[in-house]
Amino acid sequence: MAPSSGSPPRWECRASPRLELFLAAWSLASDRAQRHPEWRRQGRRALPGTYWAAEAALGGTPEIWLLAAAAPGAVPLDSTPIELLGRIEHRPAGAVLTAMLTALLGDPVLARRVAVGGLTLPRALASLPRPRLLALSSMDFEPSDLDHPLWASLARFAADPEAGQRALVAGLDAFREAVFEPLWRSLAGAEAKLAASVAAGIERGDWTGLGHRLGLGVEFEPKAGALRQVTGGARTDMGQIGSLQFLPSSFNEPRWWFVDPEGERGTAWLPFLDPSLGPEPQRGGALESEPAAIPAARPGSAARNLTPAAGGDVALVFRALGDATRFAIAHLLARRAMPAVELARQLHLSKPTVTHHLHFLRDAGLIEEQGEGGRKLLALRRDALEALSSRTVRRLFEADAVPPARSRRRPT
Repeated sequence: MAPSSGSPPRWECRASPRLELFLAAWSLASDRAQRHPEWRRQGRRALPGTYWAAEAALGGTPEIWLLAAAAPGAVPLDSTPIELLGRIEHRPAGAVLTAMLTALLGDPVLARRVAVGGLTLPRALASLPRPRLLALSSMDFEPSDLDHPLWASLARFAADPEAGQRALVAGLDAFREAVFEPLWRSLAGAEAKLAASVAAGIERGDWTGLGHRLGLGVEFEPKAGALRQVTGGARTDMGQIGSLQFLPSSFNEPRWWFVDPEGERGTAWLPFLDPSLGPEPQRGGALESEPAAIPAARPGSAARNLTPAAGGDVALVFRALGDATRFAIAHLLARRAMPAVELARQLHLSKPTVTHHLHFLRDAGLIEEQGEGGRKLLALRRDALEALSSRTVRRLFEADAVPPARSRRRPT
């Protein structure tokens, strides 16, 4: 892949706790997580009081753990969880906060202004371009909701970075010892096997469409030398990136990814979720479907999106169709296949808005892509909807299928 300037970025695809520590912490704490419900129930019971005290000090927002993935900065992939926490603990507190804000805002200059108190976070969010706002929304952040507790948590962190840093390390260390260390020992082998398979495919395959095949929220545009966010269309010049890090993940439901600008050229951290991984694996993952070559779909053939609707969580389907705009999109695609630009025209929506809604329909496994005369057409998967009724009945009536709603804070 040739970027627009400079030498091509190197890439790695390896199993590592570098991001899994933080993604697993988010999964355990977040009421939005859907996967591994029994593991999350048991893990919450195992967390000690030091974790809950640290979470409360940080404002009780699970999204803080996603941002904390940027806190260690540039560290080797073979770093242990203890080494990751040591890196966070010994960095200047202001650098930790700036790294987290940079991952969120996608702009290191803006992040530094917020970190030093020169700009409030709400004003920084309001100044972001629309593509970045749409990208954050697609990753389960809520930049348009200025009352979201995450913003208050980050403001508290900015008011006393040293206290925020201590709470971050204390919470992650308690989670590491009580939950993550034994979890990682059980996951490392399967994640390493998947990483080797995917790495072989990247080595041999076409970069075009790679993001879609891995379920990432980004696509690679070799001719333009750019990394493009699927939702919102924001582009990052590949000349600014020195390293692409593909890491298998059991927990990255939000499709969180970020660029760490540390160094002469930055690092793009790209964790890809696979349903066959994790403490409660599901069918349909890459380890079961032999994706080593990661083949691109042939022209004129349908490229089915075998995601949750093929047998995973039905909640994603209801979330996708529960929105009036997405239901209208599904209705049009059920009548005939059409390109995204035609959807935008018929519904009088902007292309970024259509892209945003298609993200949810794809995640639910309701969309398939078809090639016709060089055009990419979208269609609704009738088979996925026909199977929905029986799967919903099984999900609702099987024992302990859905975890009870929980507060983000530990009950007192």
